[in-house]
Amino acid sequence: MLQSGDDAESGFDSTSTVLVFDRASGEPLFRIRSARLNYGDDLAGARWLADSSALVAQTLIDGRLGYSLVPADGSELTQLASPPRSGDERWYEQPSIRGAVPSPTDTSLVSFGRDAVLDRRSSAWQRAMLGDDGPAHLDPWGGSRDELVFALPHRAHELGRPLAKLERSRIEHPPFASFG
Repeated sequence: MLQSGDDAESGFDSTSTVLVFDRASGEPLFRIRSARLNYGDDLAGARWLADSSALVAQTLIDGRLGYSLVPADGSELTQLASPPRSGDERWYEQPSIRGAVPSPTDTSLVSFGRDAVLDRRSSAWQRAMLGDDGPAHLDPWGGSRDELVFALPHRAHELGRPLAKLERSRIEHPPFASFG
């Protein structure tokens, strides 16, 4: 089970924290300070790999905002490669918008921002070249569990509330010293 809290809900005063609990006992297994699961312009989809061996969270490591794999035991943060960008720097290519969503059937495939897929086995990227409007709000694995789908165009909408600022991401294991 996952919880992603922000500063108002989790008791942390300046950043967001992901808490991972044991499903059977309800006891906390670990937490990732300064990480989040609510990213990507209403990006739906699971955050766990298909085999539940790791989860994907947005992190800040060495000053780089990106996405990391965290094994189910909380042993390390492994930052994923960043997707290739067009030369035009479109709004939907920003790391905060181009969220990572693992494939529900293949542990090596990760969608980024509804228009790019990383094959972690080969480090190869597949990407759709989109116009300025960007992809619409659609679960990237929602059409078929074995292929990436997207829709055009992205429709204008109100922005959600601002996300908590990320600081250096890190994993902590219980007992937790405090919530601050």
